[in-house]
Amino acid sequence: MHRIACCCCLALLCSACTPDASRKAAQKDWGAALVEHFLVTDDRVPLLSTPESGGVVLERLPIGALIRGLHAVSDKKYEMELGGRLWLEPFYRISAPSGQQGWVYGGGLLRVFSSIDSADLDGTHLEQFARELSGIGDRTPEQAIQAGALAVRMFGQANSATADAASLLLEHYLKRMLAGEALYRYVEDATWITEPVIRAISTGQFDMQAHAQSKQLALAGFTLAAAEGLVYPEIDHQHLRKLFEGRLSASTDRYYTLQAAETDALRGVESPSLASIADRAAVWEQFNRENPYFMQREAAAFNERYLIHSVTHGEPGTFVFDPETSALAPGFREAWLYTLKQYPDTRLAQYAGRMLTACEASGWKASPQVDAEMAAITRELMPD
Repeated sequence: MHRIACCCCLALLCSACTPDASRKAAQKDWGAALVEHFLVTDDRVPLLSTPESGGVVLERLPIGALIRGLHAVSDKKYEMELGGRLWLEPFYRISAPSGQQGWVYGGGLLRVFSSIDSADLDGTHLEQFARELSGIGDRTPEQAIQAGALAVRMFGQANSATADAASLLLEHYLKRMLAGEALYRYVEDATWITEPVIRAISTGQFDMQAHAQSKQLALAGFTLAAAEGLVYPEIDHQHLRKLFEGRLSASTDRYYTLQAAETDALRGVESPSLASIADRAAVWEQFNRENPYFMQREAAAFNERYLIHSVTHGEPGTFVFDPETSALAPGFREAWLYTLKQYPDTRLAQYAGRMLTACEASGWKASPQVDAEMAAITRELMPD
């Protein structure tokens, strides 16, 4: 579940039809200077001759293999099943430990290092950690507790690059656990989840130490969220920070802090204001601008794009225009003006400005022109 982005600037706003162009150009400029390493996260992942599922299998890579990226990604994303899970990912060109070069599907990889500086990774322990996580299993909180204890034991003295990689691998493990059904059934079967508990979770006032099961979830690295009367588990990114406290790089520590804030924002307010969503989008945009090489840059960029889309289009289940009068719903114009004032030099402001311009031209009512602009923004921000 993903969450968890003035009239005097019209020329700039109208030129923002390809807001990712500068980032893509910057990535191309990294070229061979960018050092990237991936861990193979499933067993016997095929190394292919071409970036497509029908390519010739050159060899199969074992789980935990640490491989080097070669700065090439397929133009398209493909939907594939791998490790019992459905993915939508591109192919990456890599160099295997054997020296063989080829393409590996992104659903079987986890980027664990990305920098213009040389890698300083403890590959032996990272490979061992990946293999042992696979052996632990990913169905119960007790298994996740065991995984966290293993991380502390193996990486208690790790350098920041290795600690970053190990924390991302543990986060990947927790995500894989969330992708299954067992953890949701664990929560659904809890008899102590009553209406008062759901209200407490929805308002951010629930104490995870209040019940034996929720305490186990907290120790495992999860927290609880609620929506539409249902309670579900979410990764507690503050837990990850604490497990690797003092050893993470500044960018990874910041990433987990922002992810935790996203969970808190969605859990603590039934209907967050558009202005508060704009604040969150601006924070993610700043993070992405300051950390262009970040290992989880796709996830960070998605958060930014999603929140910007929420500012321009509203949260799911809300209407930008009144269904009966076609008038712009309350709060949107004010939020867009707030965005332009508070964050004038951001692409968030570019999109807010585009909505203001389109709506003003249509008399602040729904129109085919506004619909076309909103559809264009959706294509740009949420292409997948």
